[in-house]
Amino acid sequence: MLDLLTYPNQRLPLCHQMLKHMGQYSAKPKHTMATMPENRDKNRNMNTLPDDDHVVYLSAHVRGRNQYINAVYLSSFHHRRGFVLTQLPIPDNTLIDFWRLVEGCHVTKIVSLGSDKEEKTIKNYCRYWPRGMGEVMTTGPYTITSDSGSKLGDCLSSYRLTLTKADELRREVEVFHYRNWAGEVPGDTSSLLQLVDTVKGDSVKDVTSPIIVQCIDGAAKSGLFCALFDVISRVTYDDEIDAYLTAREVQRIRPQAVATNTQYRYLYHVAQAYIRHVGVYANSGVK
Repeated sequence: MLDLLTYPNQRLPLCHQMLKHMGQYSAKPKHTMATMPENRDKNRNMNTLPDDDHVVYLSAHVRGRNQYINAVYLSSFHHRRGFVLTQLPIPDNTLIDFWRLVEGCHVTKIVSLGSDKEEKTIKNYCRYWPRGMGEVMTTGPYTITSDSGSKLGDCLSSYRLTLTKADELRREVEVFHYRNWAGEVPGDTSSLLQLVDTVKGDSVKDVTSPIIVQCIDGAAKSGLFCALFDVISRVTYDDEIDAYLTAREVQRIRPQAVATNTQYRYLYHVAQAYIRHVGVYANSGVK
């Protein structure tokens, strides 16, 4: 066991190279569902597709829509299907499917990761929930109403919504919006740790539904967030950290996640910051 706080940074690139090398021996993913002609335009990036073994099949019925969405299940530290990773909806195409995902998976928590610049820089940007209090948005049979919003940090906000579907559904949904992540890694670690702590607490309380984690492609930022969530959960509950195995598990489901040495280093550095911040497990080790 090595002390996480003194683990030599020069070894991290080697660990990441091992991670990439081991990825070559993973089973070749199958994208049958994602590449069907009727589904191809539902993917923002044809290089980021859900594997047939992990894709989420939409169970909420809407006439004229099939079961496909670019989304995958990912286990969390607490639950086998603790997370659903998905891309930013495509306006006039998959917006309705996003809310079908929320309905069918019984979701009550959504994490949205991105930056303030995305609305102007991303092609087909989709604002999929109403921000102003009392604002209402509709898509297909769904009505989404903004009940309240609050600022949790410099770049972190929370929105409480009500999702309704005719007389069939009425559900309270909360969106956590982190908006300081333009590059490979977030720009504000303190707000991100606050978000992880909030989500971690909710995950322990709610064992019935996954948390949706959304970014532009449903992989790069979402995967790193989930890896960080699990690394910090292990530090908190198991008194140890294994970023290597955590990253491998995330990459098995979304190969585009934790894809760079910069992101892999970030896992360690944020775990170190978390340990110092909470003042517990100062002697946590790395396998």
